[in-house]
Amino acid sequence: MVRLTLLSVIYIYPLYLHIKSIEMKQFNKEQQEKSAEILKDNKAYTFIEYDGGHGFAIRGDPSDPKQRKSADDCFENSVNHLKKHL
Repeated sequence: MVRLTLLSVIYIYPLYLHIKSIEMKQFNKEQQEKSAEILKDNKAYTFIEYDGGHGFAIRGDPSDPKQRKSADDCFENSVNHLKKHL
């Protein structure tokens, strides 16, 4: 049986993080820098900050152009990330 530690998972699997700018309190610059340092050897790591409200990727208002663009960009970038790394 193969046991995977958290660190081995970080280096093996693609990781795509998209976060809304409003939530930056929970994932502030210091935490982002620590994460980037840990993940620096993972070539399949992507972090993108989006402008949007809570649930912007699935519960945004499609009639609001700003929310729609954030949701569409998030979806497109997620799909492209998976195509590239899987």
